[in-house]
Amino acid sequence: MRTAGIFMLWILLLGFAAFAAWMAHSSFIFVSTLIIKNPNLRPTFWSMDSLSGISRLSILLFGSCWLFFAMWSEHYLNEGSKEGTVTRRILRLVISIALIIAVAYGLLWL
Repeated sequence: MRTAGIFMLWILLLGFAAFAAWMAHSSFIFVSTLIIKNPNLRPTFWSMDSLSGISRLSILLFGSCWLFFAMWSEHYLNEGSKEGTVTRRILRLVISIALIIAVAYGLLWL
């Protein structure tokens, strides 16, 4: 039962991390839009049409980060269950993801 509980918490953690990745993607697109709209900050030859490429690149990068996190966190929690520190490790991961969401949400309020 303990292993099944840890597995369910890992699945919930992955959902929380997916939301964090989506928030990071949204804030990245928002900041990119602000940069493109400002003529002093806009890189040469960039326009609003550049956002589709930026969005695709952002999804690729944040999706890759999420996939890496999924594989690493499974190993991290598995080691924690062997050492008896799985609760502490889950809390560390939840706090880290919550900080990512807070920063991404803060960037949306620029």
